[in-house]
Amino acid sequence: MALDPNSPEVLLLSAIVFYCSGRPEESIPLFEKGFRLDPFAPGMYFAASSVAYHMIGRYDEAVEQARKAVKQDPKSQLTQIALTAACILTGRDKKARTAAAEVLKINPKFSLDQYAQTLPYKDKSQIDRIINALRKAGLK
Repeated sequence: MALDPNSPEVLLLSAIVFYCSGRPEESIPLFEKGFRLDPFAPGMYFAASSVAYHMIGRYDEAVEQARKAVKQDPKSQLTQIALTAACILTGRDKKARTAAAEVLKINPKFSLDQYAQTLPYKDKSQIDRIINALRKAGLK
């Protein structure tokens, strides 16, 4: 970041490092600046932002970011997973089940156990929260 503080990609990747290492509050300003500099960033960054927001309990913003993620990349398993989790956490169960169905369309062999193993969060309770939300939406 010191070499290129206005690079959207550097900001967005740094934001991901912050929230994965248990510092989601610090990731939000980086996501916001990255999206100001590149409002058409790939969907995976909006999905990551959604996770950071729900890690700090800002669930409505998590849904908003997940919707942007799906808009940018509707055929991505990751963006649909972000939308599924965000919707469950805000009580939008019907929308969550719809997004979960999209996950299974994209990847019929989707497995929560396998997905949980890919989550790099330092705080294991965050993994449990996401997996439980996805399970509640009907994923297995």
